[in-house]
Amino acid sequence: LLCPTGEAEVLAELGRLHCARLFEGFRGRPAMDPAPFARAVVRVGQLLVDFPQIAELDLNPVRLTDDGALLALDARLRLTTPATDRD
Repeated sequence: LLCPTGEAEVLAELGRLHCARLFEGFRGRPAMDPAPFARAVVRVGQLLVDFPQIAELDLNPVRLTDDGALLALDARLRLTTPATDRD
């Protein structure tokens, strides 16, 4: 996927992943709606478009809670200096 993207595109791609079945329930846990995760992917994509100085963003692990909240339990952000035009 290229940013920016939409929620429908993210949901379609999530469905193609081998791990997509984890949303259907895992180790006795109930099924979870992938929509909150898809919305977060869209928002992070827009963040990367809006702030080109973000060279790297690692959110790992990300947990979808039983009440539908999405939590990034750890994050790493690396910035670069934006290129400037030189005449």
